[in-house]
Amino acid sequence: MLKKENLHYGFQFIPWVILILGLALTYALQDTPREANRQALHDEFEYRSNETVDNIIRRLQSYEQVLEGVAGLFTVTHNVSQDEFNRYIETLKFEDKFPGIQGVGFARFITSKEKSAFISQMRANGAIEYDIRPAGEREIYAPITFLQPPNWRNQRAIGYDMYSEAIRRAALNKAIEEDKTIISGKVKLVQETEQDVQAGFLMYMPIYRLHSQHDNITERHQNIEGWVYAPFRMNDLMTGILGHRFDESSAPFHLSVYDGLSTETPQLMYDSKKMTENYDAVFRTVKPLALFGHHWNIVITSLPAFDARLKSDRANIIAVTGSIASVLLALVVWLLVTGRSRALAIARNMTSELRQSEAEQKKLNRALRLISDCNIALSRSENEHHLLSEICRLCVDNGGYLMAWVGYAEQDEAKTVRPIAQAGYESGYLETINISWGNNPQGQGPTGTAIRTGTPHIIQNILTNASMAPWRQAALERGYQSSVSLPLICDAKILGALNIYACEADAFDTAEVRLLEEMVNDIAYCIVSLRTRTENAETREKLEFLTNFDPLTRVC
Repeated sequence: MLKKENLHYGFQFIPWVILILGLALTYALQDTPREANRQALHDEFEYRSNETVDNIIRRLQSYEQVLEGVAGLFTVTHNVSQDEFNRYIETLKFEDKFPGIQGVGFARFITSKEKSAFISQMRANGAIEYDIRPAGEREIYAPITFLQPPNWRNQRAIGYDMYSEAIRRAALNKAIEEDKTIISGKVKLVQETEQDVQAGFLMYMPIYRLHSQHDNITERHQNIEGWVYAPFRMNDLMTGILGHRFDESSAPFHLSVYDGLSTETPQLMYDSKKMTENYDAVFRTVKPLALFGHHWNIVITSLPAFDARLKSDRANIIAVTGSIASVLLALVVWLLVTGRSRALAIARNMTSELRQSEAEQKKLNRALRLISDCNIALSRSENEHHLLSEICRLCVDNGGYLMAWVGYAEQDEAKTVRPIAQAGYESGYLETINISWGNNPQGQGPTGTAIRTGTPHIIQNILTNASMAPWRQAALERGYQSSVSLPLICDAKILGALNIYACEADAFDTAEVRLLEEMVNDIAYCIVSLRTRTENAETREKLEFLTNFDPLTRVC
């Protein structure tokens, strides 16, 4: 009898022991998700920062392509007239394709001996009031000769001698000496008035007299004809590149762009929005950017809308719910001491859910790092096939997926999907399958459906999904358990699809697919940009060939 009483007395302490252990375990575990959440936010911040920098780089490279096209006009035409220049610029429609650019112009290289004749020629060609500003005698002039579009801001700049100002003059000379596209330091454009004043800069590309030599610095200075150029107002440029993502009241980040490698106020070129005074941001990064012979410092800082996600993270939820669960569990054990197995099952479920949540977070972090690596590959790409092969390799090596391949949508009668690049364990898989993007039996799989509909198509279990029937055996033999197909879309045109395979079922959740969608959108834009650059180069070569072709001798 005494032993039973002692045993009953001992059972009374079990709920208290469980309560104390539960609270201790809860507060010990909450540090893990808190640190994991902070790391996830840091990874997202770095990804968004790199994405912003890459967008700026790609857009400025697109503007260089515009100048290359204009330079080609001067390469094949001895004397470009105002009407020829205007008609060519109108065909570019750059205001629609490349928002943020103030205009495209040409500044002629003029010596003091040529000044009077040049002004007379401009007036004879219809610019009756044309004159070189500022007035005064100088050895060299670089007056703005043509500038489109002919809006009121650009009209203010016609005739301005860019060689008369030190920052512009340094960039003009550097373009000649290095024989490449150069951007200037921070300036105030002649187009500015007293209202809505913005910092500005200019992009210069040198052009030389027809058939002249320009292999060294001396020859380039002797044979320079002028510069095609583009002026930029910084606020308009950044809005054209990034939209209004940084200046809205709910924006998660603050963006500043400084001229040179300094972050001092006089060098500030762009400021997305005023920050709250004395606000201590959780995340801050400085991205030095070297581009077109010049340096910018890009500073990105997190704002309260982004930092607040730390205060409402899962660690606080685990602390509260864990404490409540511990109290409830203690009460249950107090009433039902014999229900220990049930209590252990609840504890195991809580542990399993926590581990599952951490696994999902790791997967999301992996996707963020993959996209960051792919963005670096996009910014360095020069060749379309090499770019696609590198993207597939990164998906396998850095993303941890089993296989990745890119297929282009052919415009043949069968609407075939042609594999372009692949990486990972493939073992002849792409040679055995026949895929179409048409509305036919071979087009009902993930790749064909994604291309046909323009939306991602996910197969969470290849073994049970009916649409994978024609390819199931080949996929399972190679260990493919799930897949996602993401359409490559640019300017409303579907180029093809990126296909990724995983070795486990249910491998692609909503958050991961959303990030991968952003990645393929960047890939599609880069493909179109590379094709445009290739077309411009081919057109320029054809024009140079026709210019140098002698119809009598049939040689160049």
